Amino acid sequence: MPIPLWLPRILFAVFLVWTGAMRFMPDSEAYYITQFAVIGLTVGTWVSWLVGMIQLVAAVALFMPRSRLSHGLLLLYAMLALVPLVMLFTHPVWIESEGGFPVIGSGQGLIKYLGVAGVSLYFAAGAQPPTESPSAGSPSSGLQSTALIVVLAGLLLVMVWIGGMKFTAVEANGIERLLRSSPFMAWIYEVFSIRGGANLIGTVELLGALGLLFWRRQQMLFMAGALINIATYTTTQTFLVTLPAWHEQWGFPALGSTGEFILKDLVLLAGTLLLIRHGRPARVVAEH
Repeated sequence: MPIPLWLPRILFAVFLVWTGAMRFMPDSEAYYITQFAVIGLTVGTWVSWLVGMIQLVAAVALFMPRSRLSHGLLLLYAMLALVPLVMLFTHPVWIESEGGFPVIGSGQGLIKYLGVAGVSLYFAAGAQPPTESPSAGSPSSGLQSTALIVVLAGLLLVMVWIGGMKFTAVEANGIERLLRSSPFMAWIYEVFSIRGGANLIGTVELLGALGLLFWRRQQMLFMAGALINIATYTTTQTFLVTLPAWHEQWGFPALGSTGEFILKDLVLLAGTLLLIRHGRPARVVAEH
């Protein structure tokens, strides 16, 4: 059964609206001011507000297909989503006590933006004006193909890097609080130690990444990897409630930093569904 396009579209819209609304809160404003200060730039709260406005307008654009304006807005957000990746080179995101690069700390949330950019680029391709129909060889089909490659790269980056981090002591201890809070995951510590449980999860995530490598090559292996991704990103969303991941001062629906980190997995889930939707090279998929 083909994946309906409305499902990844809604998942992406939820992410855009929820995190976009957070950009108007004091914590987000302070975060942007601090991050720009690291590279020697002084900015005001308007930067956070601007990002929030772009996200909210991009969410509306998702539901306005075949619009030149929607195409431009989603393309703009795709480029904006790539900016956090630059912070890997300008900000202290490595765990120096563990030897630094490639042992990643706060940058784990940053690397998820490659998948976010790919999903936005995919919907930008679908928002091409009617005069640029998505036939073979059209600008739209070319942009869509590029977007799917970016989505795949983004998913692999997250599953390999963060999955590999599970084999370090610092990450094993870091995820313990998350796992113990969840009725779906707490059983791991009844069977394994803290390090053993993290190693198990890391192994599963790396197997999921391995399966994704067979996209459009071997359907059964790819689907096995895709199902691991779906299970992973669906499970992480339960942490929003079980942790809980709400802002300490304002509570639900305001997200804390961990909550925003977790919510990015909604977009990675949407990206996985898009890859499944386009999993067969000879298959022509109708827009919904």
